[in-house]
Order: sequence, then C-alpha cells, then structure tokens
Amino acid sequence: YIDLRAKEIGCSIIGTEIKDFIDEHTYSPTVRELCGLMGGKSPGTIHPCLKELKRKGYIDYQYNRNRTIRIIGGNNERVK
Repeated sequence: YIDLRAKEIGCSIIGTEIKDFIDEHTYSPTVRELCGLMGGKSPGTIHPCLKELKRKGYIDYQYNRNRTIRIIGGNNERVK
C-alpha cells in the first residue's frame, strides 16, 4: 500500500526546497544536494518527485545534467 497523499506532500516539500535553494544561491541544486536537504541518503528517493513535479508543469530539468532544474513561472510562484 502506497500512501499517495504522503508522496504528494513529499514532492511539494522538495519543490519548496528547490525554490528556496535557487532564491538563496541563484542556481539550482543538484539531486544529491536535494537529497541532503531532505535528510535522505539515496538520490533515487528524489527522482520520482522530480519526474512528478515536471509532469505537473511545476519544474523543468534536463535528465542526467547537473543544475538544470528550474521553476516554471514567475520567481515568486510557490511550487504546490
């Protein structure tokens, strides 16, 4: 059994972490940096959420390329 609501919340938190990281550093985080921010050890836990956020149109990125994550929309738009 997969708790889909928990997955949604986790992806939303990752989206917010991406936005906050970009706001602070002016460049996007790597998947490993996101993993560290989320307290995880494996980048494999981040990839499904990145794919989901991209599918929903909240972010865009180039697979297998570092620091290509970008928020879609204005700078003040929060990822939902």
